Amino acid sequence: MWNKVRFVKKSLPPNGYVNMGLDRILPRSSVIGLFDLDSVTVQKDSRNFVSLAQKKGEIEDATTDLPVTFLLCDGKDDKKQSVLLTSFSLTTLHTHITRTFP
Repeated sequence: MWNKVRFVKKSLPPNGYVNMGLDRILPRSSVIGLFDLDSVTVQKDSRNFVSLAQKKGEIEDATTDLPVTFLLCDGKDDKKQSVLLTSFSLTTLHTHITRTFP
């Protein structure tokens, strides 16, 4: 299961930002979870979640390539949540988001 989904909200350093590509920068504190698209969208509930988020306009692209992973983030403005598609692998994203610097 660890290869499919990583919930990172509780393990995040208290502050900082993550460069997601395409001039998109996220505060670390807004990331709720990381999901591998190939693994997670096989399940019906996950497919329905992504489809519903797309219909609501909650999906944002952070890549011009084929997306591999999506992040569930705290919403901005009046949105409750947002889904960010990225071409970074799940392992790479987890490392970048949870890494601390001196």
